[in-house]
Amino acid sequence: FFFSSRRRHTSSSLVSWARRCVQETALIVSLMWIDMLNCFSDCMQTVCQCILVCLGRQVYSLIVIVVACYVFMMPAAWYIGIKLGYGIVGIKGSFIIGNLLMTVAYAAKLLLMDWDELAIEIKERSEEEKRAIEGRKTEQKIIYRFFQNRYYIRFSLSLLHI
Repeated sequence: FFFSSRRRHTSSSLVSWARRCVQETALIVSLMWIDMLNCFSDCMQTVCQCILVCLGRQVYSLIVIVVACYVFMMPAAWYIGIKLGYGIVGIKGSFIIGNLLMTVAYAAKLLLMDWDELAIEIKERSEEEKRAIEGRKTEQKIIYRFFQNRYYIRFSLSLLHI
């Protein structure tokens, strides 16, 4: 019944179908460019963020993410995508804005760091962690010996009762 409808076979429906195909193709092409730019900016900010996290600057990274996502990206997505009427193109375009802001903030932080001072700080921190690990190993050996002696004493006492 649905496929035999007269409206489907008129020339106006073919024109509207072709127009819709052209519009959707244009949307896909515009989204490809946006996704390409978004992938580049996202990769750059991810690399910079991982470097900062490994250097122990997690708080700075967290602040940048919160500000970029909730102060810039979400309002930009609403304004460009919904208010201006660009739809999904505007929403995905706001991702580029947020990722570029994060990339700039992370790169600025990395460029302004004193790398000599940072190397000394990392060396001190690694020595501190090494001492802590050695201390834990010593504690584990003491605990192991305690339980080993305890079970040995318990076993010896059990032999005396037999």
